Amino acid sequence: HLTAPTIWVVESEKTSLICSIHFMMNDVTHTVVWACGGLNRLITSFQNCSQDLSDKRIILIPDTDTKDMKDPEKAFSIWKNKVHELYSMGIKVEISDFLEKKASKAQKANKIDIADYFLSEYI
Repeated sequence: HLTAPTIWVVESEKTSLICSIHFMMNDVTHTVVWACGGLNRLITSFQNCSQDLSDKRIILIPDTDTKDMKDPEKAFSIWKNKVHELYSMGIKVEISDFLEKKASKAQKANKIDIADYFLSEYI
């Protein structure tokens, strides 16, 4: 069980919902999954947050997709580069490389997110 308040930040609402259900099914407590609204809305979502996050453990969970068809930069790299900007805003975050390490080449080619990964474990 996680005891410290933890916020997982993911890109989409679908991912947030599926991860929340996954946590409930696995009795994971003190964890909230927050959808930032897309790859390029990470900073904006924190700027619009009125909640004090100083006592929370915040973990960024980027998808395996790329910025767009013309720019092959991976979501992981994009969000990793934003960590310093979040720190300058007084928000301490970690970035998870779980999908970078665990997703297969085929899963990455299909641009999965953490919810897709969890679902593949159940199916």
